[in-house]
Order: sequence, then C-alpha cells, then structure tokens
Amino acid sequence: MYNVFVYGSLKQGFHNHKILQAQEFIGRFRTAQASYHMQHLGVYPGVTHQGNSYIQGELYKVNDECLVLLDELEENGKVYQRELIEIADYPERCWMYFLVKQDVAFSEGQNKFQINAERSASHQILAWEVDKS
Repeated sequence: MYNVFVYGSLKQGFHNHKILQAQEFIGRFRTAQASYHMQHLGVYPGVTHQGNSYIQGELYKVNDECLVLLDELEENGKVYQRELIEIADYPERCWMYFLVKQDVAFSEGQNKFQINAERSASHQILAWEVDKS
C-alpha cells in the first residue's frame, strides 16, 4: 500500500475522485513545509516547488493498481511527477504529484474552480475548491 496526498480533482466531490473511491481515506492534511506554489490550470491545479505556501489536501492509502491509474491520469513523468513528501502530523512520507510541464492549461468542463488561501502564522495554506459564486 502507498500513501498518496491529493490536492485537486482527485479530492472528494471532484470529477476524478472515482479513481480513489475504493481506496482507504486517511484524512485531510497539509504539507509539512511551506515551500510550494499552486497554479490554476483551468479545471485542474498544479503544484510546484517554487513557493512559500502549504498545500491542503486529502491523504489516501492506495493499492498497486490504483497507483498505476493515478500515474496514467497525471501523466507521471510528462505533465506531473510523483515525489515523496512529508505531511504535517502524519508519521510516514507520502506521494504527491508536482507539475513539471509549465506550459499546460486545461479548459474542459463546466465547473469553475478557485484556489482559496488562508493564513497560518506566517504562510498561506492553499486549497483547490469549487467556485460557488
């Protein structure tokens, strides 16, 4: 089993969550370090290492088959790259997908999405949510 931290369309309530429905939901967490930046790519977000924000998301335990499906969805190694990171208040390292192709933009779908920022002591915590306006 693998720990996978998701922050975008794979979260509960979003269109790609169906891939994770049969997997074990651990909980909602944020990254341990505030060293990331979240980009708005249309109907998907992308996270890079060039930033000073925490990323908020959901943690799952996934099996081999699910990890292969996630790698295919995220185009691991082409558009996103899966890397091990630390999650706040969780004892094990977790996989997270980072944007590697900077010139990508997705525009499919009808829903509007936004990046919500909330302040912690000295950094932002970024979360991908449905725009309800």
